[in-house]
Amino acid sequence: MKKHLPALSVSFLLLLPSGLHAQQSGGWFHPDLSASSFLTGSYVPETEEGKISALSALSATFGRGTTLEASLSFDVVQKKLMGYELAWHPVPALRVRAGIQRMPFLMETTYSPRTLEAVGYSQSASYLGGYSRDLTGVNSRSRDCGVLIEGMFWPKDGFNVLNIVAGLFIGNGYSFKDDNRAKDFQGRVVLQPGRRWKFSAGTMIGRYGGEALVRNRFTAGFWYDDGRWFARGENIYGNTDGLLSDGFFVMGGCWFRPTMALSARTDRFQTDLSDSGTVTTLAQVCFSHILSADRNFSYRLQYGHTFHSDPSVAGNSTLSCCLIFRFGAKL
Repeated sequence: MKKHLPALSVSFLLLLPSGLHAQQSGGWFHPDLSASSFLTGSYVPETEEGKISALSALSATFGRGTTLEASLSFDVVQKKLMGYELAWHPVPALRVRAGIQRMPFLMETTYSPRTLEAVGYSQSASYLGGYSRDLTGVNSRSRDCGVLIEGMFWPKDGFNVLNIVAGLFIGNGYSFKDDNRAKDFQGRVVLQPGRRWKFSAGTMIGRYGGEALVRNRFTAGFWYDDGRWFARGENIYGNTDGLLSDGFFVMGGCWFRPTMALSARTDRFQTDLSDSGTVTTLAQVCFSHILSADRNFSYRLQYGHTFHSDPSVAGNSTLSCCLIFRFGAKL
C-alpha cells in the first residue's frame, strides 16, 4: 500500500481543483482536462492473502468536437505516457487517428473500466488483449502506436448502424519505437441495428518481439443495454507463437435503482487448446453503487470464485472492493 500512496496523493491533489472549477467554454488551446483513479483491494480467504492495486491517469483533450483533436494521457502509477493521439475528423463519416491509442480488435477494452459493471476486465483481455498477464509479455493496457481509419455509416437516432475501423500498429505497446520490421493489422466491425443492441467482430494479425513471433487474435461479441437491463459477452481466440488459446465472458445484470446495479459474470479461459487441464473459470457477482449526481464517484463490491480444470489445483474465492473517482474541467 505504501508504494501507491505517492501516486494516489499526487492524483488527488490534481483531481481536486478540476472538480471544483466550473465548466467554461474556450478555443482549441483551452483543453478538456480529466483525471481518474481506481483503488482496488482484494482478499483471498483460503490463503488469507490481501492485495491493493492502484490505477491513476491524467488526460487532456484539445479541440474536442472540432475537425482536429489532440489528446494526452499519463499513467501516474506506472509513470508512462499511455496515450498520445491526433484525431482528424474531416467529414461526419470519417475519422483518422494516429499515435498511441487503444487497440481496437477487442471490443471489451474499448470501454473504460469505469463504465463496466464489474471489477476488472475478463481473463481474455488480460491474457490476449495486452494487459498484465498477456501471453506475449507486452503489457500496455491494451494500447499500441499506429494509424487507424474509422468509417461511420447510416446514422440513425444518434448512433451509426455500421462502424468499421482498420489500422496498422507497430505492436510494441507504449513505445514509439518498434523492435521488429513487422506491422500489426487490426480491425473491427460493429453492427448496431437498434439503440439497444450491438454486435462486434474484430481481428489482429501481427508479430511481436525481436524475433517477430506470431500474434494473431480473432474476436466476436454482443452488447445489450436498455438503460436498466444489460448483457454483454465476447469471445477471443488467439495464436501466440503457436500457442492456441481461447476465452470468453458473459455478463448480465440490472440497474434496479438509478444508482445501484447487480451483475453476474462467467469468465472462462483456456491457455492451451491442446491441454484440457489449462482451463480457468471465474464466477463473479458484483454490486455497483454510484454516489454522485455526475456519476463520477462510485464503488463496487464483488465476490468471485475460481475453478480450475486441473484437479490438482484447488479453487479459491476472492472478495474485491473497487473505489472509482473521476473529475473533469475545461480550461
